[in-house]
Amino acid sequence: MYDAPRSRNCIVNTLSVIAAGATLFCMAAQYGCTEPPPQDPFEDNSPIAFPNQIWISAEVLATLPTSGPAWDQLYHDANRPISLPDLSNQDDPVNVCILAKALVYAQTGEARYRKDVITACMTAIGSEKGGRTLALGRELIAYVIAANVVPLPHE
Repeated sequence: MYDAPRSRNCIVNTLSVIAAGATLFCMAAQYGCTEPPPQDPFEDNSPIAFPNQIWISAEVLATLPTSGPAWDQLYHDANRPISLPDLSNQDDPVNVCILAKALVYAQTGEARYRKDVITACMTAIGSEKGGRTLALGRELIAYVIAANVVPLPHE
């Protein structure tokens, strides 16, 4: 059976991979295969410690821009209404909204986003029952990262 949204996602993912390959090819052509591209002056190669952080620190999040197309999309996703989380459904979109809410909270400090993340994380517990491992693997990481970003209270 034809599934339009899934087919569209597959096409978008394929185009993204092609675009990334084309970009790398153009960079290789521009700089020649024998010399590496110039060092990014903003790149710090020293190790970064994120105490008690599994993905990114609040300090690093605070330096990210809050304007432009990426921020607009993130903010849009963070303000979408959410339904009950379902870790047994590999296509459940709630995890994306929850991670977006956590990232917007980290930037704005607006408590309503943190409250939504905490509520969703607590509600997600047990929703994996009856599901496949693939579904849990696709869904869970967004909740784990979101819980770490807000941070989830110790109860």
